[in-house]
Amino acid sequence: MTRWAFLLWVVAAIAGCERVAYIEVTPSPILLKQMNNEVRVHAKPMSQQGEHYPKASLSWSMKDPTVASVDSLGVVKPLKSGRTELLVKHDKIESTAQVEVLLVEKITVDPLELTLTEGGESQEIKVKAFDFEGREIKDRRPQFRAADKKIVSLGQNAAFGLAPGETTVEVQVDAVKSTIKVVVVADKKVAKK
Repeated sequence: MTRWAFLLWVVAAIAGCERVAYIEVTPSPILLKQMNNEVRVHAKPMSQQGEHYPKASLSWSMKDPTVASVDSLGVVKPLKSGRTELLVKHDKIESTAQVEVLLVEKITVDPLELTLTEGGESQEIKVKAFDFEGREIKDRRPQFRAADKKIVSLGQNAAFGLAPGETTVEVQVDAVKSTIKVVVVADKKVAKK
């Protein structure tokens, strides 16, 4: 009789045990903007009553592993532009988080050729960056680098002629580059003096 009572108690205890009912994933969605970005994702296995099971085993994967990777600790890294889903599993319980990798894929530079006057007014350089769907990305700043800093000086989105000659200016937004040809002509007023 005692044995049956013990068995009934074990069955009741097992039936009353809480199990992982869902997994909380943060952050969600996950946005990666540069190749050196990484995001540590936190996953909390939870019971229906809201109890956290920190020792529950989790497996991590990506729906499209060509867009982003995830390691066994939940660290997500970009591989190429695109969208995918992060999948976190405990037994049959699964949770997801949207992942978007938003890298600069193309830039436009206007103008591609500049003619400046030595010591004259600066000229604006307009740069636009675009993502993998052709949408303009407005939160990235271009970097400018002159091949010959004695001929041209660069400010924020502008070029200023220092001395007569020809050079190039490299424009870069994240990993995408373009080149501008720059010609600086002598100031005729200065030449006549």
